[in-house]
Amino acid sequence: MRITILVALLAFANILNAQISTLKGKVLISQTKRSISEINVIVDGGVYYDITNGSGNFAISGLSYGIHNITLSGIGFKTLYKSVIIDSSVYEASFYMVEDIIDLPIVEVNAQSGTGGMMGSLTKPGSSHYISLKDLKEINSNNPNEILQYIPGVQIQEEDGFGLRPNIGLRASGSERSSKITIMEDGILSAPAPYAASSAYYFPTIARMSAVEIMKGSSQIVYGPYTVGGVINLISTPIPTEFKGRIKLGAGSFGSRNIHASFGNKHGNISYLLETFQYNAEGFKKIDFSDNETGFDKKDYLGKIKWTSSPEAVVYQSIEFKVAETKEHSDETYLGLRYNDFIADPYRRYAGSQIDEMNTRHRQYNVKYLINPIKNLYFQATGYRNNFNRNWYKLDNVKNESGAKVGIAELLNEADSYVKEYGLLTGRSSSGSESLDVKANNRKYLSQGIQTKGNYSIKNHSFEIGVRFHYDEMDRYQWVDEYVMNDGTMQLSKAGLHGTESNRIESASAIASHLQYSVNLDKWTITTGIRNERMTISRLDYGKNDPQRIGNDISNRENQVAVWIPGINVQYEFLNQQQVFGGVHRGFAPPSSTQETEPELSVNYEIGYRLQKSELYGSVVAFYNDYSNLLGDDLASSGGSGNGDQYNGGKAMAYGVELSLNYTKSITNGLWVPLQLQYTYSDAEFATSFNSDFESWMSVAKGDKLPYLANHTMSFMTGIKNGKLGINLSLNYTGAMRTVAGQGPILLEHKINGRLLVSSNVNYNINKDISLTAGVHNLLNKQYAVASRPAGWRPGAPRNFNFGVEARF
Repeated sequence: MRITILVALLAFANILNAQISTLKGKVLISQTKRSISEINVIVDGGVYYDITNGSGNFAISGLSYGIHNITLSGIGFKTLYKSVIIDSSVYEASFYMVEDIIDLPIVEVNAQSGTGGMMGSLTKPGSSHYISLKDLKEINSNNPNEILQYIPGVQIQEEDGFGLRPNIGLRASGSERSSKITIMEDGILSAPAPYAASSAYYFPTIARMSAVEIMKGSSQIVYGPYTVGGVINLISTPIPTEFKGRIKLGAGSFGSRNIHASFGNKHGNISYLLETFQYNAEGFKKIDFSDNETGFDKKDYLGKIKWTSSPEAVVYQSIEFKVAETKEHSDETYLGLRYNDFIADPYRRYAGSQIDEMNTRHRQYNVKYLINPIKNLYFQATGYRNNFNRNWYKLDNVKNESGAKVGIAELLNEADSYVKEYGLLTGRSSSGSESLDVKANNRKYLSQGIQTKGNYSIKNHSFEIGVRFHYDEMDRYQWVDEYVMNDGTMQLSKAGLHGTESNRIESASAIASHLQYSVNLDKWTITTGIRNERMTISRLDYGKNDPQRIGNDISNRENQVAVWIPGINVQYEFLNQQQVFGGVHRGFAPPSSTQETEPELSVNYEIGYRLQKSELYGSVVAFYNDYSNLLGDDLASSGGSGNGDQYNGGKAMAYGVELSLNYTKSITNGLWVPLQLQYTYSDAEFATSFNSDFESWMSVAKGDKLPYLANHTMSFMTGIKNGKLGINLSLNYTGAMRTVAGQGPILLEHKINGRLLVSSNVNYNINKDISLTAGVHNLLNKQYAVASRPAGWRPGAPRNFNFGVEARF
């Protein structure tokens, strides 16, 4: 009897053991074969738990046979809920997650995104790159310069060390105030006046974004107006479809502090989001004879509300309102350092800059309507308005005892000829009859319009048609105050009359339209399109003697432009999500209101290869831009007079190679090493000789290289991860570049030396809702120059640390 019972118990135990299973899975991005690491996989509400490794794999043991509920969540992806029926000892399954850009249908992704995120990057014409929310967290920076350096083809000229007003170029387009590229937020032009005055003194706060995408080549002709270098589109935090929120607190070197908080929910057909990002620092530069700070204080506020039709509705519709405001106060200046002073102490600021400051306020209002009247047909319309007010109150020149004005750029370049003026500038001399002129660069900007777009697809054909009606303007109403210097302290001696330095309105009216057609023929995809830009750019100048704008001394000028911008791209896919592609399109940039200024025109070519697999994806692209007319802008930020006029630069060429490679090497099942490499070779030169007053060009000879363009840039990131802990080490190299056009060896006084910067970040996930971050930028504390303009040499940021804690709920 005892033997019978023992046999029965052993048999029952074997049956129990047979009922225990291991769930093995792989998590991938929807519509691709690209795996996702660091996804939390929770079974039955948290009883069983794992995190995907570098190959997107996970394994959970001890599960009984039967039905189990699985929740998959991760930063930058929509939470996925699945149920599986386990009926074997090893159960294997694949799970596909969608990026958290915006709600379905997928056309709404394209309403804000040009690439459709990582899952759409293989379907778009031309080369494109996507920085996801997960990537942004790993980079762990509030500075757009430090984020965009991981994209090939991007040229960056730093200015203030914090990235408040980044100078960005794409494919050697020129980086001055990002004025030669199209910058958007959620698909809406974000430059203060993109047609009339394209200098981007406002750049969307990248730290509150959920993704960043860069589109180059023929992919950019559906956006415009700038189609030479490329497009940068920043995607704001999407409205959640369930209650969701986050709060992140950070602190670091130079007294920096930041807070990022957001929450939102959906109730029936209504969903909403509220968000703020606030960031400030005391600065890393010290002003002679002054205790004034050299930092900034920036505050962002955003709100969205959306109505979506019911699931049972015959016609899908949605309408979304967005309102946002950004305020900034920064103690920034155009005044750099004389070269010898820079070598002695690069973080010094002269006493003459002690009251320089920038105050801005940006407000944006958007309303977007989407309708899906019939299958595969989507129509969207967006109305937008951006208001931007700024006053950069900064030293402009020194007036000597004879009453002659010496500009700060000229003064620093020829300090030995202006000993008295240099003494006043540095605060080591006191004023007699001399003075320091501080200009209030006071301007108001308006950018508004309506843009519409229709998308239709049938079988292997897709069509897109769009029209944008746009108006923008810049109202310059400026004045100059005179100060005296006494014992290193500036004192107001004469207040200027408002409107007597610059008193004019630049405006532009534009109608832009585009048509794009794409056909898929087995492994071939051919995309062709055409864009039309028609604009009138005007200047209404009241003159410096009419601050009341009565019209006693008024002058007008106007420039009209109409241009067709065609493009074509051909892609061939082979060997499982590998592609070769090539394209040609017309490059265009609007001219100024001066009639003799012609638009910037070029013919742009690219050819490339890209692949996207589970642990490996990358691309290599060669480009060539053939300019029939290159434009130069006389901006104070580039060392010019600041009158905003443009110069015809004639023929030029730009060319280069872009390489991007991402690979994940699994060491063990739970430990992996990410490898990321970006490299760009770029060069540009004039093909004609001419003379100009533009300081960075001056007398140009055929074959001269364009200034502020490094031939070689490279970034490399690696580290080690195990799901909870990630340690990253990054190297960023920028080669030497010249500050004025020329050829042959670069003269020392015209050379920005190359630099290699080392940085590191640590991310630790306490659990799926709470994480800690720490980082150090410029780990080796390298002192380096970033530019010798607008006026004098200026440094990059020294070594700085940051720490943060983030909670999601």
